Amino acid sequence: MDLAEIKDKKIAVLLSGGVDSSVVVHEFVSLGLHPDCFYIKIGPEEPEKKETAKTTKTSARTTRRTTKKAAETTTEKPAEKAAAEKKTTRRTVKKETATEVYVQFMGREVSAKDVLDNVKKIWTDEMGKKEKDLKDVKLYIKLEENKAYYVINGDITGAIVL
Repeated sequence: MDLAEIKDKKIAVLLSGGVDSSVVVHEFVSLGLHPDCFYIKIGPEEPEKKETAKTTKTSARTTRRTTKKAAETTTEKPAEKAAAEKKTTRRTVKKETATEVYVQFMGREVSAKDVLDNVKKIWTDEMGKKEKDLKDVKLYIKLEENKAYYVINGDITGAIVL
C-alpha cells in the first residue's frame, strides 16, 4: 500500500501493552501519520477514588466539648480501658487476576507458563531441589534465539531450548 493512499485516512491501532503494537505506532508517527490509539483493559473494574478536601471549622465551644470528653475518657479504670481496646481485625484477601502471558515472534508463540513449568522441572528433577525452596524465578524469553534464559533465587542461571 502506498503512503499517499492512506495519508488522508483515519488509522486505528489497538495497543496491547507490548512491543509490537508500540513499534507500529512509532512507525506510523515517523511516517507523518496520526493514528488513533485504543487500549482494552482486561480484568475487574476498580471504582475511581475521589479525593475531596474537607474544611472543618472548629469553634471554641466544640473544642471545649472535645476536651471535656477527652478528660472523661482518661478517668476510666485501667481494667475497663483494656477491655475497650480489644478489637478484632478482619483481613480482606485480595483476589489475583488470572493472567496468561504469551510471547509471539515471527509466527511462533510460547506460553510463559509452559516455560516456567520447564524451569520448575529442572529445579526439582535435574537439580534435586524441593519446589518449596524455589523463591524467585526470572524468565527472559528470546524467541529469535529459540531459548529462554532463567535466574532462580537470584543466583542460579541457565537456559532452555524452546
